[in-house]
Formats: sequence, structure tokens, C-alpha cells
Amino acid sequence: MIKAGYEKYKGSLFKVPTFETSSGWLVVAAGQDVANEIRKASEDHFDATQTVIDLLQMAHTFGEDVCKAEAYHVDVTRRQLTKNIETLFPEVFDELKAAFNDHLPQTEDWVSYPTMDTFVHIICRISNRFFFSDLPLCKALLPYSLHRRTDICSGRNEEFLKLQEGFTTQVFLAATAISLVPEPLRPLFGRLLSRVPRATRILKEMFGAIIQERIQKDDELGKDWEGRPNDLISWLLESVPEKQRNIDDLVTRIMFMEFGALHTTTITISDALFNLSVHREHIGPLRAEAEEAIAQYGWSREACNKMVKLDSFMKESSRLAGLNSVYLIRKVQKDFTFSNGVTVPAGYTVGCVSHAAQHDSSLYDNSGEFDGFRFCKAESDVNSTKSMTSPDPKFFLFGSGRHMCPGRYFATAEIKAMLAYILINYDFRLPDDSKTIPEGQWFSSQRSAHTTAKIQLRKRRT
Repeated sequence: MIKAGYEKYKGSLFKVPTFETSSGWLVVAAGQDVANEIRKASEDHFDATQTVIDLLQMAHTFGEDVCKAEAYHVDVTRRQLTKNIETLFPEVFDELKAAFNDHLPQTEDWVSYPTMDTFVHIICRISNRFFFSDLPLCKALLPYSLHRRTDICSGRNEEFLKLQEGFTTQVFLAATAISLVPEPLRPLFGRLLSRVPRATRILKEMFGAIIQERIQKDDELGKDWEGRPNDLISWLLESVPEKQRNIDDLVTRIMFMEFGALHTTTITISDALFNLSVHREHIGPLRAEAEEAIAQYGWSREACNKMVKLDSFMKESSRLAGLNSVYLIRKVQKDFTFSNGVTVPAGYTVGCVSHAAQHDSSLYDNSGEFDGFRFCKAESDVNSTKSMTSPDPKFFLFGSGRHMCPGRYFATAEIKAMLAYILINYDFRLPDDSKTIPEGQWFSSQRSAHTTAKIQLRKRRT
């Protein structure tokens, strides 16, 4: 429907019915000029936060208080989290090796693995090692133990990992079900369907005492006391508004951070692996680039930054696959008139075409063909406007404008490290050496990589 609208109304706007918005309609901008008008408009006209509240039915899944509270975790992601990628990269790589050893052991013969399920486990472990690497915990609490670093599998809490792995899916399913019932019944359905209260209770049991102790130490000693852990709890405490400085709110922010760290990253690496398995002519150059970068810089963020061909490959994979059909989704706060005279009333939701635009032959040469090195040239580097994390008016994986995904730098570094590790250490293919990429699966405007497709790996022989 979105593709047909894009082709018919390109340069203007159209609307489609949807259960995802409060009005029941989504007004879609088809083309870069009208998209730029949304991008450049003030937040007095278009509100990104309210869009998320509506999409996730947050009043009924997370509660009214969370909707009204300041979303300071977004700035924490944009600043403290991004600032610490290089510092904590050794922790990330240590967990990467351990997770691959557990979930994708290097075998002599081909072994099939469910791609999405396997990588959601691996990414959950890596992300949480990054979030909590400096936390001096007992082995029963978080997914690793600082007391036995040599035995890296001891001390990982399966309940914690499973909670995080299932949380995003549970929230989306609950939000979808709630949005399909009449407004007066939504509070009741929210109480019946939301798993957020259970997740909050479990995380309070795990983190409550640690958060309380950290708050007390900050009160007594300030925020630069000797031995203060460099972890997500500390980062949140550096930014939390005073009225939200409590265990309940901090646990909620941890849930939001976990929410954004897992499933989109899993989809993106799964799509990239499927494309690598089919477009095998890219493997040699990508392996050579990864080996050269690692030889010079070790396993570090700097090494990942030097992998510009891999960056291009990931971007091209995401261009063709995508995560959604519409991006830059905003709730209209007051009537807005576009330059073509079309007025969108307050209360409606607007968005811009993404998936169909990324297949538009007027924006990309040979737009339907996979070209893994489309975005890189010999002189390119990671700071190029072609890189995956840079703003690009023709590439929409991480959104656009002021609200581009704040975690995109960590997500990209994480995916690069995993793909480089696979390229250097494994041979891989689709089952039966298939040359057909598993078809992605759509639900409303959201897309996932094929949820049951498998990948085959073995210890690298060549």
C-alpha cells in the first residue's frame, strides 16, 4: 500500500488507514521535498515523543507516569553511552568471543543455526556486558561475573537474559492488541496484557539494592568518587532529574535502553549475513579489510572505523532490506500546511516513505541490484557522508533529523565487530548453499528478517 502510494503521489502526500496511530490514519510524505518540510519543522508542529507513546500504547503498557516523565535516557544514549564505546570496547570484544564460543562454536563440519534466535542471544550478552561491565556483582545477579573472568560463562543469569530477549516482543504484541480494542477498554486490556510490571519487579529485585547504594554514595561523595563504576547506572544517575531519582524510574530507563539495543541490531546483522552468503564475491575484500584493520589496531573501535567496505556492505544490505516502510513518524501538535497547500490537522500522525524510496531508481543507480561497495570509494573513511551512521537524505535505517537513533554508533560498531569476527574465523553459507535470500516478514509498517531462516557455519578453512 505504501509503495503504491509512493508511486502514485510522489512529490505530494497520501494517507493510509492504520491501527498504529490514535487517529486511525497515517499521512505519508512521498518524496524528499515534502519529507524535508517535516524534518525542518519545529516540535511545536510535529512531536516525535508522542508518536512513540502512541505506537507502544505506553499509557497502558508502561503507565501514565512514564509517559509524563522526562525521557533523559535518550541523552544518556547520545552522550555517555557513545562516549564510552572506545573505552569499553575490550569488554565488548571479550563478551563477543565468549558468546560466539557458546552459541557458534568453531566446528570442522557445517552446523546449522537459527539466525535470528542465535544472534538475539549473542547481542543480548554483548549489550549487557557493555552496559554493566564495571559492576562488582555476585555471580547470581548479572550475565557475567567479575570474580571469574577466566571462566566467562559462570555467573550469567539466564532469567535476566531471557527477560531482556523477550521484553521488546512482548511490548509490541501487547501494544498491537491494545490498539485494536476500543479506547474505553484499553486500560483493562493493558492491565491484562502488559508484561512491564513483571519485568519491573524482577529488575528491581536484581538492581534495587545496587541503585540505592549508588544514589547514597553519590549523595555523600559526589559523582566522581574513587571506584565509581563506569556503567549504565552511573550514566543514568549523571543525567536523571531530581524528581525521577528513584529506583522505579531508573529501572524503567534500564528497560528502555535494553529495548532499543536488541532486536533492530539482530535484524540488521541477520540481513547482512544472508546477503554475504549469497553475494560471495564480497567476502574476499571484506576479509582482507578486516584482517588488515585488526593487524594494525587490534580489536578496537578504531579498527571497526577503518572497515569502510564493511560499513558500505552493511548499509547496502539495510538499504534493500530495511526495517520499516515509513520513517520520521511524528504526531501533529497543531495544524500544519505544506508548501503545496495540503493541511494536516492536529491529532493526525505524519511520516515519510522509507522502504520504497530506498528502491527508487531516481535516487539510486540500479536501485534493485545489490552492490555491497556502493557507498565506499578508495579514499572513503568512516567520517564520509556515505557512512552508515551519518545523516543521509536517501537512507533511513536510523531515522533523520534531530531524532536520529542515538544508539546508532554503538549498534554499528557492535555489528561490525561481529561480522569481522565471522569473516576472520568462519566459513558460512545458507543451507544447501542456497543463493536465495530468505524473504523478510512484514507486520503492518514494521519488517523483520526471516524469523526461522538458518545459517550454516564451520571453522574457516580458506
